[in-house]
Amino acid sequence: MLANMLLILLGVLVLHIIILVLLFVSTAANAWTVGSTSSSDLWYNCLNKNAGYHCQPASNDERRALRVRFYVFGC
Repeated sequence: MLANMLLILLGVLVLHIIILVLLFVSTAANAWTVGSTSSSDLWYNCLNKNAGYHCQPASNDERRALRVRFYVFGC
């Protein structure tokens, strides 16, 4: 009985560590989505037009959603 509970505890711990690593890597990645004419990441949404490369700051809603996901899946 005790061995089964320790095995479950170890599995939960490993799962949490894997989730934290994945969240850290996805946050640290430079560009999350890249297309032929646009790219977006945590801080900027950029468009490649004829006149050049134009970037706008990402909305606070996207950053807030990332923080919520981090807290939900990280804790």
